Amino acid sequence: MSVPAMDLVELAAGSEERDQLEYLLQLGTFRTRDSIQVINVWSVSSPILSSSFSRQTQGMQKIDAWMSAVPFAESKESAQEILRSLPSWKEFWAGEFQLSGSGNAFSVAFCSVAIGTSFFETSDTEDSTRAAVPKGYDSAHLKRVVDRPNGSGSAHIYIVNSFRQILPKYVISFKVSDNHSKREQMCKFCENREATVFCIQDRAMLCDKCDREIHSANKLVKTHERVSLSDVRMLHGFLSNLTFD
Repeated sequence: MSVPAMDLVELAAGSEERDQLEYLLQLGTFRTRDSIQVINVWSVSSPILSSSFSRQTQGMQKIDAWMSAVPFAESKESAQEILRSLPSWKEFWAGEFQLSGSGNAFSVAFCSVAIGTSFFETSDTEDSTRAAVPKGYDSAHLKRVVDRPNGSGSAHIYIVNSFRQILPKYVISFKVSDNHSKREQMCKFCENREATVFCIQDRAMLCDKCDREIHSANKLVKTHERVSLSDVRMLHGFLSNLTFD
């Protein structure tokens, strides 16, 4: 299957777009800022693929999701090689995802995925590649336990029927370390207690006590939307909407 040509543009370090993607990456890998070194972020552009995706997925529900089963991209050329493997992509992680491969260097693709009518697979499976999309559905939705730096959690995986349900948006290359700073998860206001919620408007992680005190100050701040840090998938969705729409 031929894949339309895709152009890659490197995002400058310190740009708002790159910073927001790096934050989504921290949430997706459940790691702190000091344990991830982002090397390159490329924005993917393909008018032909975008037009085809819009036409063939019209009316289907879409999500932002990660494709993590790709080799490490050291250069723009190797990132383009990753994109040429698009027809083989099947598995996408919504929110939190498991790093694929060994070592400390990884690449991921951040995509728009048309999941349409999705079948929820209730049986537990460690090998999502063996999952099939039932007839009459556009995707299969699986839940899997994943390893975290400080424990374990659950992730949501979608399997799609066709690569035509995928629109790559970014390719990110990064390295990870075992240097997990507990302070990164502390309340950004008091800096003494562990953060439990994320305020969308303030873009800050807060503990329960500071959340109550800050958001009871007046009618305006009472309307701020807050998301529990325990629900990484929902938090990822909020930030994706703020960032990429």
